[in-house]
Amino acid sequence: MLLDDLHYSFSKIDGYNKPFNFVVSEREDGKTTAFHVTKARKAFEKTGRPTVVLRRLSVDITDAYIDSIAEILSKFGPDPHLKYKRGALKEGVVPVYSDGRIRYLVISISLPMSRIKSLFVKDPAYFLFDEFICNTRLGEKYAPNEGFKIKEIYNTFYREASTVPKFYALGNPYSLYNPLFEEFGIERKDFQKGGIASRGEWAVEFHDLDPRLKERILAKNPLYKFEDAYTRYALEGQAINDSNVWIMERRPSGYSLSFAMTVEGKTLGIWRRGIAQLGEGLPSFYVEEMPQGMGKRKDVYCFDFSDLFGGSRLVSATDRNRLAHFRMAIGSRDVAFSTLACDYLVEEIYPSL
Repeated sequence: MLLDDLHYSFSKIDGYNKPFNFVVSEREDGKTTAFHVTKARKAFEKTGRPTVVLRRLSVDITDAYIDSIAEILSKFGPDPHLKYKRGALKEGVVPVYSDGRIRYLVISISLPMSRIKSLFVKDPAYFLFDEFICNTRLGEKYAPNEGFKIKEIYNTFYREASTVPKFYALGNPYSLYNPLFEEFGIERKDFQKGGIASRGEWAVEFHDLDPRLKERILAKNPLYKFEDAYTRYALEGQAINDSNVWIMERRPSGYSLSFAMTVEGKTLGIWRRGIAQLGEGLPSFYVEEMPQGMGKRKDVYCFDFSDLFGGSRLVSATDRNRLAHFRMAIGSRDVAFSTLACDYLVEEIYPSL
């Protein structure tokens, strides 16, 4: 088979020549195929350089996953004859060989960082993190401090590269929140359908399906015959998981700081509506990220030892009673957030409230 001009091409985002690249688009756009065929394959066959592939969990590294890469490559060229030790699958690190050389190094980011730092691969050309956006509404979860950890992984391997290896994260728009977006300072306003935004060392593309491809999919796939949430996500690229999040970029006047929480190193201020604002259609609580040290003005709660610092304390049973009004407000969607990140961080600790 030959690549066509209907599916995704990296040509536009590569024109920005950034080391960190994020591509978000609807399903069936061909992002993964384009990466393995036009990038990983060419790097290996021309220069022998391998690709580091990141998976969120060790259980995500399976025979079926590696075989799917081989099938993609075989469709558009000769059989790559990928070889690997099946016993390595359960270890979370799988070197995948072709012609006696490492072609891919597949790594679970859930492994302890000390173990990842002990790994070695010579002269990597690319990093690939496919399906990097979780569908949290279906129970998928990000790894703790995922954005920071991926930076650490990149830093571990890039030093062995002859040129700066490029990092590509590919995903579907379940949500426009992601730990990597937070780590790199990528904001909601950077996502313009069909456009590319770039600052510093990164570029992000919110790709739109080619109309010809969309027409072909509509004619073929019976799931898209209905105007529902799935069609809006899979075919139209809407971030459906964000649709019910109450975002207010500015905190309304008349709110007072009730308490603060630390989650994954971030301090969230929980502000409560004043009596004067009753009946104005405003949320009972407002959540925003606060500068370090600002939380000292009020009680600072945390839910994990890693977030425990001077002046904060782990939530106790007594504290949960004090937080009951906030918990009930979350359950009735009576809370507004300054950013998507604040919402997702609160969702993460909600079971512990």
